[in-house]
Amino acid sequence: KNITDYGAFVDLGGIDGLLHITDLAWKRIKHPSEILSVGDEIDARVLKYDQEKNRVSLGLKQLDEDPWIGLNRRYPVKTRMFGKVSNLTDYGAFIEIETGIEGLVHVSEMDWTNKNIHPSKVVQLKDQVEVMILEVDEEKRRISLGLKQLTENPWQVFEHTHKEGDRVSGAIKSITDFGVFVELQGGIDGLVHLSDISWDESEESVRSLSKGEVVEALVLSIEADRERISLGIKQLVSDSFGDYAEINKKGSRVKATIIGSTEDRVDLELSEDVKGYLPMKDYTNSMSDTPLEVGTEIEVVIANINRKDREIILSLRALEKQEEKSALKDNALKNKEIEEATKSNIGDLIKAEMQDADKEDE
Repeated sequence: KNITDYGAFVDLGGIDGLLHITDLAWKRIKHPSEILSVGDEIDARVLKYDQEKNRVSLGLKQLDEDPWIGLNRRYPVKTRMFGKVSNLTDYGAFIEIETGIEGLVHVSEMDWTNKNIHPSKVVQLKDQVEVMILEVDEEKRRISLGLKQLTENPWQVFEHTHKEGDRVSGAIKSITDFGVFVELQGGIDGLVHLSDISWDESEESVRSLSKGEVVEALVLSIEADRERISLGIKQLVSDSFGDYAEINKKGSRVKATIIGSTEDRVDLELSEDVKGYLPMKDYTNSMSDTPLEVGTEIEVVIANINRKDREIILSLRALEKQEEKSALKDNALKNKEIEEATKSNIGDLIKAEMQDADKEDE
């Protein structure tokens, strides 16, 4: 009798019945005119009759069996099948796999490497596409489908072809506050965390990198299931600080060159790329008359090694104490030697006198 945006009114002979759009078909339709026209004679099922208000609710789809019943059995997870693209949205594409049954390919299931790709870049309306069943929820009448699952997972391929410690190279895709993303084989990204760019973790080392630059890195870890690959650039070169600290422990006497000074400290170079400092208080409390001139070489003691902040704290007072202790030890040894020599000489004299006495008695 009449068609509206929300349904169709049917003349039942003196009383009108409403066929709501959601009860026209098991599949999703945009407008009742897709199925009905004014003047059509149809069979329908009475869903509800309100005698008091004289209202009749009708259903057309209820004449057929609900296609969602038994869907789990018909379409097990990981089933591959073809369907028609029935609708496109910003968040995904709806695929009709049989009459009345549509599933959603979410945008995150369209491409392994581009999670935000627009569906229209992958499929078009009415396209016949192959999809994989990811999940079926009969109760909520939802099917999750996937497109990317029909191709090799580049994360798993990388895991099978690489191992920790391998060298890789790629162009820098983006630079963030927490690290640098490097494009690897298969279009996937590996992350070089800020702490793995350089041993000194300086801002200069990050600023020296630029987008598009090809860099070499070491594979630190691979988590294909979480789509994570950790890379390191600093691991390709020796850690000067770590190597120096490994050889020169706390308490070691070392040579250093003055490279500068402030009110609080004297900065010293211990070796190439390894620096330390002498607290000014330590210097003034020492007996040293070494001038604070750049280029002057002095001997100091390693007072402490801070591996976290990569700092080596040096001391002149500790050196003096070591020398005092060594001098006292040397003096004690000399006194002991004199004492033993004296005892030895006295013993020899007594022994000689006893031998002379024995000769006289004879």
